[in-house]
Amino acid sequence: TEGQIRNVAAEFEQFRDALVQVLSITPRPPTISTTVVVFKNDESFRPFGKSDFLQVSEDINYMAVVAGSPIPRQLYQQYAHELLRDLPGPVPDTNTLMADVERSQSRAIPLKNSIDKSIKARALSDAEAEFYSGDLLLHSGNINEAGTHLQQAIKLDPKLAAAHAAMGMLYFREDRFQEALDSLKRSIELDPKNYLSEYYYAYVLDKDSTIPLDDLDAKRGALGKAIELMPQYAPAYELLAYINLAADVDYDKTVELLRDAEKNASSNPHIRLLYAQALVKKRDLDDADKILQLMAADTRLDASTKDGVQNLLDLISRMRKADAAAPVPVEPEPQPQPQPLPQTMPSPTAATPRPKSGELIAVNPQKPKPEGPQVKGMLTLVDCRAGLTLTVKSGSDTLVLHSNTPDKIQFVSYVASVSTSISCGPTPGAGIPVVITYRPTPGASSAGEPLVVEFIEK
Repeated sequence: TEGQIRNVAAEFEQFRDALVQVLSITPRPPTISTTVVVFKNDESFRPFGKSDFLQVSEDINYMAVVAGSPIPRQLYQQYAHELLRDLPGPVPDTNTLMADVERSQSRAIPLKNSIDKSIKARALSDAEAEFYSGDLLLHSGNINEAGTHLQQAIKLDPKLAAAHAAMGMLYFREDRFQEALDSLKRSIELDPKNYLSEYYYAYVLDKDSTIPLDDLDAKRGALGKAIELMPQYAPAYELLAYINLAADVDYDKTVELLRDAEKNASSNPHIRLLYAQALVKKRDLDDADKILQLMAADTRLDASTKDGVQNLLDLISRMRKADAAAPVPVEPEPQPQPQPLPQTMPSPTAATPRPKSGELIAVNPQKPKPEGPQVKGMLTLVDCRAGLTLTVKSGSDTLVLHSNTPDKIQFVSYVASVSTSISCGPTPGAGIPVVITYRPTPGASSAGEPLVVEFIEK
């Protein structure tokens, strides 16, 4: 009933207000919104889960509860963690925090009544109910059941933009990229003010790109629109910054963008790491180092992010050493000719320790060089997520190469500046000169699989 839904809404709003009071913080809109779906009884809830839950995702969160039943304490704890994750500094322990919040919440009966009166209700259409059911299932990973509900939503209301957007993301999950893009375009046409449709459209375009410059204006335009429509939406800032770094464009604007993002998501580790990478690209090493040192001391970071922070700190250290060791010429001198002979470096043996996560040991190949097309240019980005992705700028073109098995790539260096390893993330300056032999992968999201990476003189 409307009364039951109002009670659930009022309880969560009351809890959030109590949390704000206990922590003495200024309330602000969340960077990722949470949709609460209330089921009328256990039977209607059963197809969606076994108990009340909070499904946290990169784009939107879903909470599912049953009307008439007390909201579990564990669900409040999860909700509190989501509310606190955008706060600067360490997140308080929710176990010790909850008692104070519950006491404050129980005393705020007038507030509950005020919240309840301020809530405006309207009846959902059958199509909207099907959409929410389908989108909840989609975010829970149940694609088949999600499709059934979303198709029914579109059948009931062909002009329901949100259903087309969710259907687009379902097609994306099934690797049906063109159908995904068509659905998302339709969603934007039907509702130009839906920030999620714009974000999804850019997201799918990026995943379907062969090189970072593919559909660059369309991706950046859609994300700019998403930010305009929802200025606190952190994922749009994050994706736009990543696209700029991968395409090797607009570092000044990227830094400004990430400064804006930090106002709403000051503790978001992905945004902070991208911010540091952009600063390194601009050679603002001191500012980048300050951000990374704070991140290195943050105990909340997962192992992958910690590795990324340390690799970027190592890169800054090497850049500073290289700058310090660089001679200061008194007068112009002839440039030395490139030396074609490789450096003498030890071959790896069984006793050689494995490189740290994100580190690539550069060694002379011990087997014949494989055949395949080559690209000569500047290595601008080393992305160590989900295998290894290398971005190479060659003249006016940018090529992206990806390998799921980076340990099989041969790395060889002919220069002193790359003698042991390189780090994940943007490379210094305009990039590192390389020649890469690769195996083309038609129809894949990258141009090919790197086989040999040679570091050369400019």
